[in-house]
Amino acid sequence: MSIRNQFTVRALVVYVVALAAAWILIEVVWGATGGVLAGLSIARNSEYQQKVTSFMKDKGIDSGSSRTEALKAYQSLSAEDKKELTEMSKKIVSDINWFSVSIFVSAVVFGIVGFLGGLISRTWLLGGAIPALSFLLNNPVIRFQIAKDISTLQKVVVVVFAQFAVCYLLAYFGARLGLRRKHKKETVNEAIKATV
Repeated sequence: MSIRNQFTVRALVVYVVALAAAWILIEVVWGATGGVLAGLSIARNSEYQQKVTSFMKDKGIDSGSSRTEALKAYQSLSAEDKKELTEMSKKIVSDINWFSVSIFVSAVVFGIVGFLGGLISRTWLLGGAIPALSFLLNNPVIRFQIAKDISTLQKVVVVVFAQFAVCYLLAYFGARLGLRRKHKKETVNEAIKATV
């Protein structure tokens, strides 16, 4: 893997597509991870459940009503009531360790796009451009308010370790695997030509 072969048109195109994929994956993985953790936090917190049930009952919303009825009842709440309900939910969500979520999301997203970018382009040096350019588009530490609130040191750990290091490392392994597959294919093709 010479440095000169790292900057080809194929590599540039692949890593631009990988950047677009990272943009989409950040939203999906962050939403899924945050949703699962928030759901688990709510499911484990009986005090919160009782508060919400009591609040809804006070507002005339039956906990056994259908989803459509509950949605209509929620929409009919005053702005002040909606704000109170939102504040209750924010409190439970604020107890989640968002530093860990940021590391996990960054490692998964930048690992996937780094590996696939390396595998398809058979290069790895451009892998670092993905986290760098994501700051201009959609990086978790600048995109999501909860991630913005983590400390500067934690942001550095997320960016340097979970984004750049994971992206480069998996891009390197992806490129090595891509080159092996290419070499194996060329060897098989040469063997077939030799027998013909």
